[in-house]
Amino acid sequence: MIVFILLSVILIVLTRLFSRTVSKQCDSQVCLVGKTALVTGGSAGLGYQIVLDLCKRGCRVIIADKNVNGDIKEAIIQETNNDNITMEHVDLASFKSVRQLAERINRTEEKLDVLINNAGVLFSSNDLTEDGLNLTWQINHFGPFLLTHLLIDLLKKSQSGRIIFTSSEMAFFNNLERFDPGKTDFMNETKNVFHYSNTKCLNIVASDIFAEKLEKHNISSNSCHPGVVRTSIFQSSSVHCRNWADYLSLGALNFLQIFAGTGTKEGAHSSIHLAVAKEVEGISGKYFGQCSPKRKPKLTTNKSFCERIWKLSENVVDLKVDERL
Repeated sequence: MIVFILLSVILIVLTRLFSRTVSKQCDSQVCLVGKTALVTGGSAGLGYQIVLDLCKRGCRVIIADKNVNGDIKEAIIQETNNDNITMEHVDLASFKSVRQLAERINRTEEKLDVLINNAGVLFSSNDLTEDGLNLTWQINHFGPFLLTHLLIDLLKKSQSGRIIFTSSEMAFFNNLERFDPGKTDFMNETKNVFHYSNTKCLNIVASDIFAEKLEKHNISSNSCHPGVVRTSIFQSSSVHCRNWADYLSLGALNFLQIFAGTGTKEGAHSSIHLAVAKEVEGISGKYFGQCSPKRKPKLTTNKSFCERIWKLSENVVDLKVDERL
């Protein structure tokens, strides 16, 4: 499997170097005055660039992040001349924190037009969360899954709500074919690199089912990959490598980042495109890259598997009857 990943990395490098000059960017000039968006992980990296773009369009932006810093808000205001920004604390590794955030947002906001589930981690520690789950799985999949459910009523109040999940091309390197949704200890059995790949695959699964269930409410849901982006996620993950396979995988990803990576501003374009572009209005259940639909991992088209994952996720996050779709 590691050899397969390394060969895939080399192929992606060559493809990326060839395609860098034709990388598509979001060229929409849409004004978002009167719109409200919530971006998780908006204090740094990709999320920060997404927030800057939305603010420049006049959007009211809620930054939901573990890092709530007044200096970040001030920097955004200075660059965008938009002070309609709220910073809200959330720890996606805590279902209690996610519910508290949703309660505050539902209480203070009249509607929500765009929800961008952007926050995520690559490698994490061996420690389980307060909910007894693997940290990567909870931050990358279960936390956003719960948050999206809890904000559905606000999205319904928008004329055309949009949900975006930031996934990754690493979703193709999942080993979820071994996953028995009836045995959640699988999350703690596999190597670090698979935690990330598996959860990024589940982002696509969740997005697709949200798309199906919310179509009648005129709410779209799409996932996207930002490409290989030079962010701190790689450096911060090195301390959590557990074995030689993790170090080798992270080394390959770092190689890819150095020789074929893009900046966070360029990497944010697919999420921005899905959030603002008129040409994607009504498009739902797709996986985007470079602002256009891309092929999905094969497992995400397995209806039986996806339904089992959805049911598992509902139970793990402990959705109440009236919170289920």
